[in-house]
Amino acid sequence: MTGSFVHEVTLHFHGRKGRPFGSPIPIRIQIEKQFDETELYQTAMDICENQSGVAHSFEDILAALKKTNNNKAAALQLLAMKSSQWAKMPEDDDLY
Repeated sequence: MTGSFVHEVTLHFHGRKGRPFGSPIPIRIQIEKQFDETELYQTAMDICENQSGVAHSFEDILAALKKTNNNKAAALQLLAMKSSQWAKMPEDDDLY
């Protein structure tokens, strides 16, 4: 399924007795790219096996892929930014 379908949803607020109040809230949603969990984990395994330099955990790689909608290049960029932020942290700072 590609981004050709626009789904329209209308939200309503209801009180304790089920009576509606307020104005309806219309929302339009379009799915850009749909992927399955197998594809997500396969991409994470590929990154995990082929990483050089800073080694990221599988969980971090998976989280980056989920944030970037399973975009491998964007996930690698996100991981690089994360590792550079840790590298800039002074070593003498006490974290506790």
